[in-house]
Amino acid sequence: MKRHRAPLARAVTAAREVLSNRGIATPDEIDLEALVADFRIAFRRAPIGNAEGRLVRAGRRGVMTIDERAFASERWRFVAAHELGHFVFHVLRSDLSCFRKKGATREERGRSFLDEEAASNFAAELLLPEAMVRERYDAAASPMERARAWASTFGVSLPTAALRTLDFTDAPCAVAYVEAGIIAWCTATKAFGVAVPKKGKVATVEGAREAAHGGWGEVAEGIGRVHEHTVSLAPFDASVTMLWHEAVEVGAKRSVRRRGRGTSSKGPRPDGQGIAPLRGGDRDPSTRDDEL
Repeated sequence: MKRHRAPLARAVTAAREVLSNRGIATPDEIDLEALVADFRIAFRRAPIGNAEGRLVRAGRRGVMTIDERAFASERWRFVAAHELGHFVFHVLRSDLSCFRKKGATREERGRSFLDEEAASNFAAELLLPEAMVRERYDAAASPMERARAWASTFGVSLPTAALRTLDFTDAPCAVAYVEAGIIAWCTATKAFGVAVPKKGKVATVEGAREAAHGGWGEVAEGIGRVHEHTVSLAPFDASVTMLWHEAVEVGAKRSVRRRGRGTSSKGPRPDGQGIAPLRGGDRDPSTRDDEL
């Protein structure tokens, strides 16, 4: 299970500058293709095969290719924003291809991780700007209800919106993506307190319920009452699940690991409309790794 961390400050700042310099103030004004063109990047939609997005740069111009599969949902918008982040940050690099992980040095792996982190953080702030999200934050809604509302308002995929909710709370909350009954990834705040194993098998059931009555019973065994809300992602054999519970003192059970960001006893730290403030620092990729 990945530890959720606050976005990199430089990535957030860069995304805000892109929006403010163009006078973008509402979600419907965030036109990704227009932004890409404004940076002198040609936008292509074509089969790639082993990646969702690629970027080639020559001086101040570039060519961005988004894989056809990404257009089956609003996923393509995050991929395009992620690649745009690479273009913004890597001004002096012409070769933006990712190196092979096999044989890479520790320094190379670390640099690549931070590069991907910055691009993903940039994309999240560009597509779901903090200021706009705060204006639309419904404190009375459940985490999944917020995520679904944001996905619709900002034109992003549900997994992207669900992960963005973790940037606005320290409460016990987790987001999991399941493909063909297998957990592909899971990211949670520190307060969630229970490790969800990657590649673990789970029988997902559409809708909201207590986890003990759904496919996440083992998670509930770690701390007691856990709320689950699962949404199927058509046309894929996949689903996104949000899990949350009330802040409780977690015992020293083997299934419990204190990981991530936040506190386990105080819940969300209110700021304005009850949203925890964004902070600088590293954050795990909000989606599966994108290749340039």
